[in-house]
Amino acid sequence: MPVRIFIVILLIAAVSGTSAESISISLAPAFSNLAPADSAYKSIFMNEGTTIGLDIGVRAPGIEFLLFRISGGYFRKNAAETIEDTEVTAFLISAGPVLSYEFYSPFSLCAGIAAVYIDGDYSGAGYFWQSVEGSGSSVGFEFSAGFESHLFGPVSARIEYRQAFTDITTDMALIDGEETNIYPAYATDLGFSEFRISFPVELFGSDKAIF
Repeated sequence: MPVRIFIVILLIAAVSGTSAESISISLAPAFSNLAPADSAYKSIFMNEGTTIGLDIGVRAPGIEFLLFRISGGYFRKNAAETIEDTEVTAFLISAGPVLSYEFYSPFSLCAGIAAVYIDGDYSGAGYFWQSVEGSGSSVGFEFSAGFESHLFGPVSARIEYRQAFTDITTDMALIDGEETNIYPAYATDLGFSEFRISFPVELFGSDKAIF
């Protein structure tokens, strides 16, 4: 379901760009080293994992310092070699405004706040070495800060730090192949931090745009 939502948003942005040249639309492939905040993650997976995704940026005409950004990403990480067949996967969507300030051409500072949606799955070892499978989703918020630089033509580069805050309470999981009620319910911190690198490409509406 989250994948379909992101595709619909992408199509709407593309159609808007073709019908209104005054609105600036950009797409940015993105990569990050996402590190979940839950302490149990570090004990099993040992370190952060890699996220790949896509950012959609929309600027209103005449407002260069304000960008509305929608980001999507996919995260997957296998556990340390000492724990076999354990992995965590997640799909993330965030949306919110980003402010930018050009302090020295072509470099700009940027900072923003966004709502974030996370949908994730865990499979592998649990306490007492049972086989555990669980999934869940949550909504929270995130802060971001970084800087951006124009590279050439329609292409720029952006590097930023993001910190997200969200959690979920789970009362059901698949343990050793059997659906099991968890009591008391287990609270999981789905927050994360990441350094994200993206390469925005102007598509429509600006003097540097491809179309």
